[in-house]
Amino acid sequence: MANRKRAEAFAVLTPSGMRIIGQVKLIDGELLLVKRVRREAHFHKRFQAWAIQAEALPRLREAGVQAVRLEVDDGAVLQVSLNRLEGFGFRREFPPHGEQIFLRERFWHTVRPPRGQPKQLTLFAAGGSS
Repeated sequence: MANRKRAEAFAVLTPSGMRIIGQVKLIDGELLLVKRVRREAHFHKRFQAWAIQAEALPRLREAGVQAVRLEVDDGAVLQVSLNRLEGFGFRREFPPHGEQIFLRERFWHTVRPPRGQPKQLTLFAAGGSS
């Protein structure tokens, strides 16, 4: 990746040919693969998981990418490190997309909750008196 200040398309080989699955972006000092996804189309309901092409992981590491960020159509933004994805994910062949690594949604960190979902309030403010 020559210029890490702008987004670059990231493509993988699938059974149906090369497909762009997201963009590599530098966000808050961290190099991320950012994918836009639709919950209805991309969330695996039986597994309660999101997936990424298995072929992408070694190439993402080689490119210096540290995490995957999902921008979900409901407004949620979820993120997971490549280490966590590999450590807790499980592989399945998923025609017509090829081998995928699935990671249950509970392992993803919520960067931003879905629209309409209340944000958790802080119970104790830092530096407050007791």
